Order: sequence, then C-alpha cells, then structure tokens
Amino acid sequence: MNFSSDSDKFIITCAPRTGSTMLRMILNSHPKIICYGEVITQSRLPRLGKNYQERIQKTSEELAEIRDRDAVELLYQYIWTRNDKNRKSIGLKLKYRQLEEQFPDILQAILKDKSVSIIHLTRKNLLKRYVSNRLSGSGKTPELIRHPLAKSEQVKIKVDVQDCLENLKLTQASESKFRDYFSQHNVFEVVSQRNQKYL
Repeated sequence: MNFSSDSDKFIITCAPRTGSTMLRMILNSHPKIICYGEVITQSRLPRLGKNYQERIQKTSEELAEIRDRDAVELLYQYIWTRNDKNRKSIGLKLKYRQLEEQFPDILQAILKDKSVSIIHLTRKNLLKRYVSNRLSGSGKTPELIRHPLAKSEQVKIKVDVQDCLENLKLTQASESKFRDYFSQHNVFEVVSQRNQKYL
C-alpha cells in the first residue's frame, strides 16, 4: 500500500470485530509505516510507545488530559507529528462509534483535512461479524492466534433473529454513511475475509 507524499496521515475506520487488529499488525510490519491501535478512546489511557513518550516528555496520563481537553490536538500535535527517521506514514484506528459519538470533533477535523487517507475496512461476512461481536461481549472470543493443531473450544450463543437482522442493517447503513463522509478523501476500501475456523 502506497501513500503519496502529501497524504502521510491515515486512519483505519470500521465497525467492531472487522479485522482491524490484524490489518494494523500487517501495516506495522512495513518499515515506513507506524499504525497505532485505539489510542484515542475513552476506555483507556493513550500509549504511544515508551521511547516516543520519553522523547516528547509526556506520560500517558498527560496525554489523556490533552485528549479530554482537545482530542484534535492530541491527534495532530502528538500522533501525526511523530518524527521518526524513515517512517513515512502514521495512522491509527478510529472506529465508527468513536468518530461519531465519542470524538465528533476529530471527525469534523478529518472531514476538512483532505490530506488524510482513509482505510475503510469492512467484513465480507456480516453474520460472522455479528456473532464475533456477541462473543466478544460475553468474553468467549477465540484467541487471535493459536497453534494450528490445537483444538478450538466449541462456543454456543443464542441469537435473536430480529436483533441480528437489525444489526446487519445498521452495519450496512454505517458502512454507506462513512463512504459518503469520506467521498472527497483518498480512500482504500479493504474487505476482510477471516479464516473459516475463527470468528
């Protein structure tokens, strides 16, 4: 994946349980890319790496104070300005809900900034995404990586058909909405096809 010289900032945006962690791992394997996880979230402290935080002299608690005061400042002044030798592109995960509900100011800033590239990640099998999200909420999610010969535990959940259908519709609506949001940006559409054995 190539980013032009004037589009070295990017985000991965998606619904939960879409494969964003695996995509982030793949991107971080490239020597010219830094891709953070969900470092702008209300549920945990921002962690940008020990060495980098020592260089900018900011603890995670101080970065959280900046986030709570002005999340756009955290994004533009501390994440996208990271100056590492040979690192060309810097990005992070910002899921639909984080952009729309938790940090709408970041969404508005990105909408105005056409230099930000968007990786729009969707999952081909929306039913599996729904089941995986349910399992995640129950604490029964299978491990991301396991030995290929290891037997996976059979996990069963009850699915309300109406709730499931409504969730599929909402997910499709969110995907369409975010395509519309970023129609003026440089967008990479990535479709996740997870291994059949795991959700």
